[in-house]
Amino acid sequence: MTKRLFIAISLSELLADKLADYQRNLALEQFRREKINWTKKENLHLTVHFLAEVEIKKIEQLISLLGAVAKTIPAFDLVFKEIIWAPPRRQPRMIWATFHGHNQYQKLATEIYRATKDILFEIQEPKFLPHLTLARFWFLSRSIDVGRFIFPPPTFDCVPVASFCLFASELTATGPIYTNLARFDLSG
Repeated sequence: MTKRLFIAISLSELLADKLADYQRNLALEQFRREKINWTKKENLHLTVHFLAEVEIKKIEQLISLLGAVAKTIPAFDLVFKEIIWAPPRRQPRMIWATFHGHNQYQKLATEIYRATKDILFEIQEPKFLPHLTLARFWFLSRSIDVGRFIFPPPTFDCVPVASFCLFASELTATGPIYTNLARFDLSG
């Protein structure tokens, strides 16, 4: 038996509210004719690693390894960069809020990879583009020129990172359901 898992940075309620308001404004003002699936407020997060299907018997060991990593990384802030069409340099199918790279974020992603690669054969080497997915879509109408469209700036400037979480993801017809399996507080 397996569970679909990922490691992510959760958002504060205040930041999730600001992002939900931003999504609502985009949906009403810019994209009211588009078929876009906006990420639900309770599902907004910054993914550090997608782990794919993990054997249930490995989850306890994974939690132990992640706990050890958390003790080596101090708390930090991720500074907002921009809202973009994603993935970069490919046909857009998402809208992301991106953040400037941060040495501590890179260290966190790298240390998680190093600590877990021997038990999680599916884990990929980290990519250092901190982002959160605001929306997904299959296509946009011709009225949206992605090459010229400029997203309005949101009303936040950083994400304080004091912990990360291990989530299980259950895919359903109405969207994913995320369950927090463990929270790991950073060292300081």
